[in-house]
Amino acid sequence: MFEKLKQKFSAENNFTSATLILIITLICSNVLGLLRNRFLAQKIPQYDLDTYLAAFRVPDLLFNLLVLGAISAVFIPVFTEYISKKNYKTAWHIANSMINLIVIAVVILSVVLYFAMPWIVNFIVPGFDDPQITQTIKLSRLLLFSPLFFGLSYVFSGILNSFKRFLVYSLAPLVYNLAIIVAIFLFADNLGVWGIGIGVIFGAFFHMFIQAPVVYKLGWRWQPIFDFKHEEVKKMGKLMIPRVVGLASSQIVLIVFTYLASMWIGHVTYFNFANDIQTFFSVVFGSSFAIAMFPILSENAAKAESQEFAKNLAIAFKQIIYYTLPLSILVIMLRAEIVRLILGTGFYDWNATIITADALGAFAVGVWAASLVQLLARAYYAHKDTLRPTIISLISATVTIVFGIYLSKGHGNWQGLESVGLAFASSIGSIINFFLLASFQKEKKYFWNKELLYTILKYLIAIIFMIIATQISKIFLGNIVNMRTFAGVFIKTIISLIIGIATYLSLTYWWKCDELESFMKIFRRKTQGIEQKSGEAIEEQSKTDN
Repeated sequence: MFEKLKQKFSAENNFTSATLILIITLICSNVLGLLRNRFLAQKIPQYDLDTYLAAFRVPDLLFNLLVLGAISAVFIPVFTEYISKKNYKTAWHIANSMINLIVIAVVILSVVLYFAMPWIVNFIVPGFDDPQITQTIKLSRLLLFSPLFFGLSYVFSGILNSFKRFLVYSLAPLVYNLAIIVAIFLFADNLGVWGIGIGVIFGAFFHMFIQAPVVYKLGWRWQPIFDFKHEEVKKMGKLMIPRVVGLASSQIVLIVFTYLASMWIGHVTYFNFANDIQTFFSVVFGSSFAIAMFPILSENAAKAESQEFAKNLAIAFKQIIYYTLPLSILVIMLRAEIVRLILGTGFYDWNATIITADALGAFAVGVWAASLVQLLARAYYAHKDTLRPTIISLISATVTIVFGIYLSKGHGNWQGLESVGLAFASSIGSIINFFLLASFQKEKKYFWNKELLYTILKYLIAIIFMIIATQISKIFLGNIVNMRTFAGVFIKTIISLIIGIATYLSLTYWWKCDELESFMKIFRRKTQGIEQKSGEAIEEQSKTDN
């Protein structure tokens, strides 16, 4: 039995099985993330939560610039190219060079940031008082350990992606969130946010540790290789620069928004918690399809298969928009109930709940766009084009910051929206980012067609009926359940969601939308234990689309 379990962990996954695995595990991981936030809201006052959440800004900046940019944009396409050619020796050579480069860079920069932290924190959160500033500095220094573990972990993730081994890769975030939740229960009462910070470090370590055995089984062996003159390593270095700039722009947005939110007590928490809830939907129904499709798009791009590339991109595009468009609307309609269920406990009072709910509604306006951006950006990366998405990211980030300053602070006689304005600005930036990425997509002549637009129109009509059904159920249930109790809110929310989703799914199934039927086929294949190669699954779906 143990041997069978090991085989499951290291088995190759096709697109259909990979998507199902990623959806299930991402749902579980994000549910754990929401539970983590609920326990944080219960155990930690918002005054201390502000410092805890602000302390992530500098370590996250380091991780995003040095690690995430390198792996998602340049390492996977290059590594995948050599794997597809069966040139494993060069592939592992490149992987070790990348690992060693990341470790050295993270260690050096972490030391620099450790000593520069007082100046950086005072710049990022000028609205904090002295005790908050001191605590944020100390927590930020502690959290600098996490980029080192995440650096190694994300290289392992890139290797597993390239080999299409998604199961153990998708379990890593669950382990991370579980470690934080355990730390909350063990240490929060006595150590406060310090105990949770320790949980973050252990979570990052286990995020790496759980993936290492499968990577080792695939053939990786660490070697002290520092071949920065290798042609592919130099190519990755050049490709990284635009991607790092693009990620820097998104991190600058978060830093500016943290700067603005720090002016009002609790609003760093409100903004981040609302963002975490909306991220649940964009990650589950955006990242899952984008991650699963990325190696396939990389293969199509490497073989110059433009029409196949466009067909595969369209498959993932329609799946993402099929789920995220209605969910965006449902989150807006049920935002207060959702926040009450997730965060309405302990130190999180009614005022905090209302502000967070309004911020969630503002975020939900752009959930569909944020989800599609993850796919379209990878379409560029598959072609090893990091320049255009970087320019687009800079444009959208600039617009986001301008709107964030304007909407949060207000002008003249108009009162600012504070963290709600920041959330709405984020949605505006995501929508602009989506339209620009879609407009300059290389295979758009094959991708954008009447069939795709007609499909989206059917979704929109179904959503109108979904809104009507959900609103009727909200009003009816609100009058018969006790909305002062958790049970009453839960019953109203769940039944309204079920009625709304059932209306949407029934109509789209009746109108023969391929996306629901495609997902049901995936589920049936997995429950029956039938595995097909990704090329066969994609070919079948492509024929259905035509």
